[in-house]
Amino acid sequence: MALRLRLALIYGLLASLALVLALLVGYGFYERAAYRNLDELLQLFVRQNAAHLASGIPLEPPRIGSPVALRLFSPEGERLDAVGDPQAPSIPPLPALSKGVPAYAHWIHWLPPINPVFSDSSQSAEIGFGLTVAEGSRWRSYTQRLPDGRLLQVVVSLYPTDRALGVAWRNFLGLAALGTLLVMLLGSLLTGPSLRPLTRLAARAREIARVTRHRPGNQGLSQDELGLLASTLQATIGHLEEEQDRLELALGAARMGWWEWDAQHDRHRWSPEFERLLGLEPGTFRGGIEAFLECVHPEDRARVEALIRGSGTADRPPTFEYRVALPGGGVRWIESRAQVYRGQNGAVLRLLGLDLDITERKQNEQELRESEARFRQLAETIPQLAWMADEHGSVFWYNQRWYEYTGTTFEEVAGWGWQRVHHPEVLPQVLERWKASLENGEPFDMTFPLRGADGVFRPFLTRIAPFKDANGRLRRWFGTNTDVTAQLEAEARQAYLVQLSDAVRPLTDPAAIQIEAARQLGQHLQVDRVVYFEVRGEEYIVGHDWSKGGGSLAGRYPVASFGQWLLDEYRSGRTAVLADVTAEAQRSPEEQQTYAAAEIRAYIGVPLVKGGRLVAGLAVHSAQPRNWSQSEITLVEETAERTWAALERAQAETALRQSEQRYRELSEGQKRFVADAAHELRAPLTAIQGNLDLLERFKDMSVEDREEAIAEAAREAGRLARLVNDLLALARGDAGARVRQELLQLEEVLREVFSSAQGLARGHTLELGSLERAHVQGDPDRLKELFLILLDNALKYTPLPGHVRLSCALQKGAAEVRVEDNGIGIAPHDLPRVFERFYRADHARTPGRDPGGTGLGLSIARWIVEQHSGSIWLESALGQGTTAVVRLPLAASSPQA
Repeated sequence: MALRLRLALIYGLLASLALVLALLVGYGFYERAAYRNLDELLQLFVRQNAAHLASGIPLEPPRIGSPVALRLFSPEGERLDAVGDPQAPSIPPLPALSKGVPAYAHWIHWLPPINPVFSDSSQSAEIGFGLTVAEGSRWRSYTQRLPDGRLLQVVVSLYPTDRALGVAWRNFLGLAALGTLLVMLLGSLLTGPSLRPLTRLAARAREIARVTRHRPGNQGLSQDELGLLASTLQATIGHLEEEQDRLELALGAARMGWWEWDAQHDRHRWSPEFERLLGLEPGTFRGGIEAFLECVHPEDRARVEALIRGSGTADRPPTFEYRVALPGGGVRWIESRAQVYRGQNGAVLRLLGLDLDITERKQNEQELRESEARFRQLAETIPQLAWMADEHGSVFWYNQRWYEYTGTTFEEVAGWGWQRVHHPEVLPQVLERWKASLENGEPFDMTFPLRGADGVFRPFLTRIAPFKDANGRLRRWFGTNTDVTAQLEAEARQAYLVQLSDAVRPLTDPAAIQIEAARQLGQHLQVDRVVYFEVRGEEYIVGHDWSKGGGSLAGRYPVASFGQWLLDEYRSGRTAVLADVTAEAQRSPEEQQTYAAAEIRAYIGVPLVKGGRLVAGLAVHSAQPRNWSQSEITLVEETAERTWAALERAQAETALRQSEQRYRELSEGQKRFVADAAHELRAPLTAIQGNLDLLERFKDMSVEDREEAIAEAAREAGRLARLVNDLLALARGDAGARVRQELLQLEEVLREVFSSAQGLARGHTLELGSLERAHVQGDPDRLKELFLILLDNALKYTPLPGHVRLSCALQKGAAEVRVEDNGIGIAPHDLPRVFERFYRADHARTPGRDPGGTGLGLSIARWIVEQHSGSIWLESALGQGTTAVVRLPLAASSPQA
């Protein structure tokens, strides 16, 4: 029994040592992965200082936030030079290199190297990496062989990196301590105080057996012996329970739970802490593999089940990690380790496992990975050009964006070679400011142009900050160049737009707005010409333009002369952009000639499309080829939009003023109309009333006088009736009455009108001239009324024996009807007002007689013409007669249209 217990103790100690060794090896590999990025940085520093040595620049260790030392050795291993960071509390002793193999006085171990470590046969430029301990600090080193055989080594303190891995190191120590504690507890259980009660119980049992074995007969134990044995057994059980409590307390503090499976009897046992790890209350776990798998995260369940099922045939006990989905939400990570006990035939007798909560370790590992990822992302996505220089201003490092923008190499711009990408006119100012900062140690802040790989200079905001050590000594300069092209263009663009708005806001004349906007745009873009044009039919009409020095393009141009491509772009509403007209192969010789005559080599055109129809546009011309930037194109488009908005505003204001003027005129006309209507109505009523009064008072008047009075009253009544009918017609027109529209032959209507007018010609010569065939849309009754009014007026104001002529001819898609007379004519100052209601020219009246008109005939005639989408005007001169002209559009279906 004692031998078995000793063997169990030895096995437990060996298992503990194996666990600790495995953790040590695992942490070493974990540490190696964490320091890989640091090794890459050390390689970069060595290569940069190697380049400095080749250029004659002394050694100087880089500042990376940790104590650093640089060492230079001869090919035989003799130290030639060594520099260290003054902030380093201690520097490890410089190793002597003999035959390329380092001898460290305090050497403890190597990390697995990335490159071949020091060896006699290694001829590569990269010698390798090493890890050493000096005065309590850990140092990482990298050595490289220079082309001349010398060895250059960089050594950096790992203290900041160790601090970043502190959480992982604490987890490692905790796990190792817990494993050791478990072994100690097991050893204490087997050999310590917990074994003594069992030993005492066994010794007491052997003593009682020895005594009773020599008793005569078959006598049993006495009462005293049974009592002694029972008390010893009770004390032993108490001690075992105390040891069990201590073990469970230790496992609970370590967040560890154990479980056991008796394969022979298929019985399961587990600790309460194991249930808590599974997210269950103690006493609620049903036991068995199926119940355990229900607690495992669904994504891990199949993998864990396969490991458990295969543990009976596995060569080594299964060790795995899995997740548990907690009832209240969240996930717990658990690491499970198991030991398989087999019989002599290899069959599994028992499976004992220990589960550990590793959630915090997993979270720390994830945070470490995320932190490293954020650092890499920040380093790769910084938008600025960045660089570092020593205290004398010599640049020794640039970031990748610098090379991508400038198209240079490090050899070209190292030291003070950066001057090659500066503008020669601005470089003297830059050097003066930079040297001043080097002298006084003050930050540098300036905006100047830098040439890109495409040869274009762009403005960069450059800021340089000094880095000083703890003693205030200047050690480094860190500079960034930020491209501010877009910012400066936006500021200039905004200033231009404000200036443009201020310039056109007080203007009310559309032409003045176009001229001012063209001038502002042309001067801002430094172009040769800015043109505003309208599109009418198949012509570009240039009304206003601005030119820097050439002639104006005002005039009419066929749209085809500038190319069908340009017209298609305009009609589709797209901005047309040409960098060089002569480089466009699709331009015909005629088109090239048109552009050359207008001195246009580069072009931006912005169309104005309304209702799907091209109506106008804004064009910017350059007499030289020009690669238009997107910001320039956008600025021209916005200028066009603002100008057209200003034009619409001016046109709306003009229309409003005209509307107000028309309203005033209508108001005045309405007042005059009412007064004239009252006058015209009162005159016949007065005449009728007077004649009726005569008939009433003088009943014995003669028959001739009575008939004359009655006839005059009848004439005035007829005149009154015509006046009322005319007023009603105008009232219906003012109320929006529309005439009916039908297809008719105008010459037939004119023949009927001419026939009806024969009865009005008393002593006049009425002639029917040429009537060309014309189809129009209209109301035949209203058209008859129109032409009867014109013929009646011609007859009224033509003294006997006068001549009146009616004719119709076709003129450019319209039928033109003319009523000509050789009457008294109309004075020039009366012509604009003859269509006003109740207006009569004084000279138009025949001396001594009233022609009998109401003064509304021409007003009614104009309303009828407007209802037929036509036009009417009078051509007249005093003493030379009058011609009334009516032009009506031909119907769309007319053969003459």
